[in-house]
Parts: sequence; structure tokens; C-alpha cells
Amino acid sequence: MVPLNIKTNYYLLHSMIKIKDLVQIAKKNNIKSLTITDDNMYGCIEFYKECRKNNIKPIIGIEISIPEKIILYAKNYNGYKNLMKITTSKSEGSLDTSILSDYSDDIVCIIPFESKAKFNELKKIYRDLFVSYKNENEKNRINLDNKLYMNEILCIEKEDEKYLKYLKAIKEGKSYLEINDDFSNVSLLPLKSEDNSVIDELCNVEIKLHDNLLPIYTNDDSYQLLKKYLVCKLQENMRKD
Repeated sequence: MVPLNIKTNYYLLHSMIKIKDLVQIAKKNNIKSLTITDDNMYGCIEFYKECRKNNIKPIIGIEISIPEKIILYAKNYNGYKNLMKITTSKSEGSLDTSILSDYSDDIVCIIPFESKAKFNELKKIYRDLFVSYKNENEKNRINLDNKLYMNEILCIEKEDEKYLKYLKAIKEGKSYLEINDDFSNVSLLPLKSEDNSVIDELCNVEIKLHDNLLPIYTNDDSYQLLKKYLVCKLQENMRKD
């Protein structure tokens, strides 16, 4: 069982989940795969490293709006790079279906039930396309084989769901009493029994991390090293003149 559509606190004022807490609770509950689907990719490397360190498979995705919300997951490293290109276009304010088409390779698309009107448009773009449901009523109204359970996860323990209203109130500059959203059933625990193994099978990202990007100098005296460098540059400039 793979819990899909997990948001972290990198999705500002939207989720209460910290990546380290998420990974530890997954490890404790024998969850072998985790997803991340923030509206940005700021937390992806931390998520990837933390999952790998704890022998949990990281599945990397993003949430975007066109303007209906959809979820995109990377199938591999090329798909991961395409997600980064999509988020760059999003930050530049130019995101539309033509951009999605340009960067559709190695991407899995999940359309939440509320956005199902986009199915015919998106099936022209994505080879791996699914419509998701949150309950039996929605499930029975999807006349497709490619459907799966997905519910947005915003906190770890069910008792924390009540605090999500405060986050939204702060985000919208409103009083807590003005927020009427129902945040029940958006926690990771208790675990749902629906099988989402198809996403686990499709998504296998290996990110090429480079830890040694800074040069290493053997000289312990940084002042003398900098002085020598500046003298060399000064002499070089004098020769040019």
C-alpha cells in the first residue's frame, strides 16, 4: 500500500507534516514507499535522502493547477527533470497544457475526482493517466479501469487534523471561526487498505546527487592562500595593461 498525495510543510501553510517525522512514522508502520506532492520541489532532495537512509522508496511528485488540480509523479530521473522544468514554468506564470505536453515524458498523471473533466484533454498528453477517488461514492462514478484511491494527506496523526484550520486561517488572513473547510480524513494514520501498487511499480527515481561540489585545498592557512591568489590576479591584470 502506497499513501499517495502527501503534502509536507514545504507547502507553506498547507500541511503540518515534517519530512523526518513522516519517514520515521512510515518506518515504524512498515510502509515501504512514500510520496511527496507539494506545490513546489523545495523539499524533494531532503525527502529523497531521508527515505533512502531509512530503506524507504521515495516517489516524487508535484501538485499543479491548470486551473484544475492534478498530481504529476516522476517515473525516473528524466521525469524528475521534467517536473523541475514544469515548476520553473509555473514560477514564471506560464504554465498551461502546452507546457505539460512539452515535458510529459516519463511522467505519471493522476486526476483527482474533482478535476475529472480534464481527462479527455490530458489523455492526449499522458500515457500513464489515472483518475482518483476518496470514497466509494466517487469510485462508483468513475467509469474507467484506470482509477485508484488517493486522498490528500496533510498531517500524520488524526488528532492533528483540527490544527489545519489554523493554518488556512493564517494563510487567508481570516479568523479560525471563518474557516468552514472539513479537514477530517486527511491524516496518514490510520492507514488505508486500498492498493496503489501500480504507482509504486511505475515510479523508480534515482537522483544523481553530487556531495563534493566544493574544491578541497590542502593549505591550512586560508589567509595566505587568499593573499597569494589576489597577488597573482593583480600581476595578471598588470600584464594585460
